[in-house]
Amino acid sequence: MIVYRSSLLDTHETSRLIFYKFVSRNIGLQLTENTEYIIYRAKLAVYETNRLKVSTKNIKRFLVFIEDKDFHNHAGISYKSIARSILGVLGIKSRSGGSTIVQQLTRTLFITDLRKTKRRKFIELALAPWMTNVFSKDLILDIYISSVRYERQRFGIVEAMDHFWGEIVSSPTNAQAFFLIERVSNIRSKLLVNKIIETVRHAKDKGLLSTDDIKSLVDLYIEAVENGKITADQSELLELSRGVHA
Repeated sequence: MIVYRSSLLDTHETSRLIFYKFVSRNIGLQLTENTEYIIYRAKLAVYETNRLKVSTKNIKRFLVFIEDKDFHNHAGISYKSIARSILGVLGIKSRSGGSTIVQQLTRTLFITDLRKTKRRKFIELALAPWMTNVFSKDLILDIYISSVRYERQRFGIVEAMDHFWGEIVSSPTNAQAFFLIERVSNIRSKLLVNKIIETVRHAKDKGLLSTDDIKSLVDLYIEAVENGKITADQSELLELSRGVHA
């Protein structure tokens, strides 16, 4: 039966994917059924981004910096990030996410129930190596940028730009790229002041943001709050401005 099923594999299917689909069903975590269709739609989103001539160079740079600094050095799983996450839970270090870009994309594309956290994490870790085997790292970044949720019901960089700025920006600045990646999965539209300040300072130390970039970034947050795209009061905006310029 296994040999027969293997002979019917679609383009991106492997025995590993089939096995963990079986495991998922048995632990009560349903994955999307039509994997090939989901991948087709994800690649179509990349095509649309390219068709609109949106340069993703800066966005990719800040995506890796903010979400997964070791992205180019692992096969979908970062054991350093997992260790940091565990230390955060134990209160030894500040809390930080342990999910890599590949795990986040696996979650976005293939896992339908995000509430079952422990089971979801297990399947993310199980499928991350599969994803790095069937896609190049560059394509993973392209699919991520064009597919993930940036705000509530806003999926992909094109929808995110239209949501925040009412237009598609063909060459996002450093400030715009940082802003968009920082908003990934912020479905409550909150202004995460402390997180932004810490990340901005780190980006400045690494030479990714200049003083002018930071000023433009603060302006983007102020504009988003004024336009009702982000929820924050004036005291939070003032704290943000002071914190990133300190």
